[in-house]
Amino acid sequence: MTSDGGGAADWFGAADLFFSLGDYPVLRGMDLSVSPGRVHALVGMHNAGKSTLCSALAGLLVPASGRIAAAGTLFPSLSPKRSRELGIARVANPPMVFPRLTVLENLVAARTPWWLGLFPRRNSERAIRGWLDRNRIDLPLHKRMRDLPRDYWLAVDVLSRLHREPRLLILDEAMDEIGEWRHVVMPMIRERVDKGMAVLVATQKIEDALSVADDITVMRQGRAILTGRTGGLERLNLIRLCYDQLDSLDGEFASQESFRELMRYTRAMLNDLPTAVVVLDNGLRARFVNLRGRSLFPGGAESGGEPFPGEANRRLRLFVSGAVKSGEPAELHGLRVGGAGGGTLVDVRVQPIRENGVRVGCMVVVEDVSVREDLRRRLVMSEKLASVGLLAAGVAHEVNNPLEIIGNYLNYLDEEPLRPGARKAVDKMGVEVGRIQRLVDNLVAQSTARPGVADAASPGVDPAELLAELFDLLKVHLSPARVDFSCRQEHGPLLLAVDAGELRQVFINLLKNGIDALGGDGAISVAVGPDDSDPDMARMVMTDTGHGIQLENPNDVFLPFVTTKKSRGSHQGLGLYVVYGIVEKYGGTIAARNLPEGGSEFTLRLPLASRAARIEDPG
Repeated sequence: MTSDGGGAADWFGAADLFFSLGDYPVLRGMDLSVSPGRVHALVGMHNAGKSTLCSALAGLLVPASGRIAAAGTLFPSLSPKRSRELGIARVANPPMVFPRLTVLENLVAARTPWWLGLFPRRNSERAIRGWLDRNRIDLPLHKRMRDLPRDYWLAVDVLSRLHREPRLLILDEAMDEIGEWRHVVMPMIRERVDKGMAVLVATQKIEDALSVADDITVMRQGRAILTGRTGGLERLNLIRLCYDQLDSLDGEFASQESFRELMRYTRAMLNDLPTAVVVLDNGLRARFVNLRGRSLFPGGAESGGEPFPGEANRRLRLFVSGAVKSGEPAELHGLRVGGAGGGTLVDVRVQPIRENGVRVGCMVVVEDVSVREDLRRRLVMSEKLASVGLLAAGVAHEVNNPLEIIGNYLNYLDEEPLRPGARKAVDKMGVEVGRIQRLVDNLVAQSTARPGVADAASPGVDPAELLAELFDLLKVHLSPARVDFSCRQEHGPLLLAVDAGELRQVFINLLKNGIDALGGDGAISVAVGPDDSDPDMARMVMTDTGHGIQLENPNDVFLPFVTTKKSRGSHQGLGLYVVYGIVEKYGGTIAARNLPEGGSEFTLRLPLASRAARIEDPG
C-alpha cells in the first residue's frame, strides 16, 4: 500500500485487513490508501464491506488480522478514543445526534462534554455561533432535533465533526439523505480538503462518487476490485451496468486488470452498437451515451447538457419522462426523431435502473427502424401493385366494352336534335365516360409497366429545362391565385436517362399536387443536382408552402386510391401512384415528408444519362 500525494506520515487507510462475522468474511485482504487533500470514495452494493472498513478506521471494530493506517502509522487496531485523538471523525447513517436536545446543544455537545460541567457552556455556545456566522450557515438553533426533518440531523452531525477540524472525515452512507444541505456542507468539506483534510465517502451510488471524489475504490464482497483516479477510470458510470455480470462471475474479477479489461470490453461493445443506448439519471441527465446516441441526439444526450433528448424531440422527452416517473418498462413504436422534420423512424424502449430497490435512473434504447419500415412499405406497395394489376386486367376487359357501347350511343345522340336539358345531360355523361376511360387507362398503364430505359439515341432530358416549360404552362391556369415557382440548379445542368413524356407526367402530377396543397397563393421550389450518395443518380427536391400531407405516414400518398384532396369526386388518388410507378420503372426512388415549418417535400432520385451510356457500352 502506498500513499497518493501528501507526506508519508499523513495518509490513512488499511493494509491486508481481514474481518469476519462468524464464518462469513466481511473484509478479505483489504488495502486502502486515503491521502490528505483528496476525497476518496468507496463504491459497492450492500454487504460489499464499505461500512465495516469505515467502522474499523473509526475504532468501532477490531479486525481479525491486518493493519490500520492512521497518520502514516500502522496499528493492529484502533479504539474510538485513539481514533479521535488521531483526528478521525465518522458520520454515519443514522447520524449521532440527541433528539431531545436543540440544534445548538447538539453542536456544543459534540465539541465539549458540557453536561459534565468540565467546560463552561456559554463559551462553547458563543464559539459555535461565531463559527456558524463566519461560514454563513443559518440553522434553527433553538429547535429540538426531533422536530426537524432527517436531513437536518445529518447536516448537524457533519457540521459538528467539521467544527473539530478532523484530519480524516468519514462519510459512511451519509450522502444519500443529506438532501438540500449537501449544497451547504460539501463546499465546506471541499474547502477543508484544499487545506489538507482527507475525506472517505462510502456510498452505493456511483453518481455521488463521481460528483465529489478525486479517487474511487470499487468494493465487492470485502475486496477492492478497482482503484484509480476518477478522471482516469473509463466511464465509471458503466460499473452499475456490470454489477449483475460481476455477481455471476464470483472471484474472476478480483484483480484490477481483469476488471479494467471487462470495462474496456463493455464500453467498446456499447459504443459500437448500431442501436442508440443512453443511460439517464432521474433528472433525465445523460450519464452514458454511445456513439449512435450522440449522432442521433446531438446536444440532448451529453452530460451537463439539456435534459435528454432535448427540445427538438419533445414527444420522446415526454415519453421518457413519463416512463421514469412510473418506474416501469415502457415501449414506443414508430416515432420520428432527430434532425429537421424528424427524419429517422425509431422504436424506443425504456428500462428502469434500480439499486437496492430504489430507482436511480433508466436505460433508453433507441432502434432505427427506417430501413425496416421502408422495406415494409415497399412490400405493401408491391402487394397493392399486384392487386391493382389483377383489377386492371378485369377492368380493361369488363368495363371497356360497355364503355365503348355507351360512347357509341352518346355519339348517336350527339347527332340528334335534343332539348337543352337533354343536351346538357348527354354532355355530362360524355365527360363522366371520358373520366372512366382515363381511370382504366391509368390502371392498365401501371399494371403493364416494365423496367424502363430511355431511347439510346436520345441525349437525355434536362429536368430544369422541362420544369421551366411546365411553370409557364401552369401559370396560365392559376388566376386569380399567385404561385411563385422557382428552380435552382446545383453544380450546373444535367441530363436524365428517362423518357421525356413520362418525366413530364411525373413533374405535372407533383406540381399539380403542390398547387392543390397551397389552396391559393404560395411558393413551389425545386432544387436539381447530383445525388451525393450515388454519382450515377440525380436528386430533385420539390418543396411547397402548403398545408402538408394530411396522413400519419406521408409516403402513403403514393398508394393507389389514396387522396387527401377535399374535392374527392374529381380525384381518384392515382396521380402520385402513377408517379411512383414511373420512377420505380427507371430504378429511381421517391419519398415524401412534411416540413417542420409547414408544407411538404418530395425527394426524387432518377438515373443520369451518363450511367445509361455506361450500361449500354461498358467498354
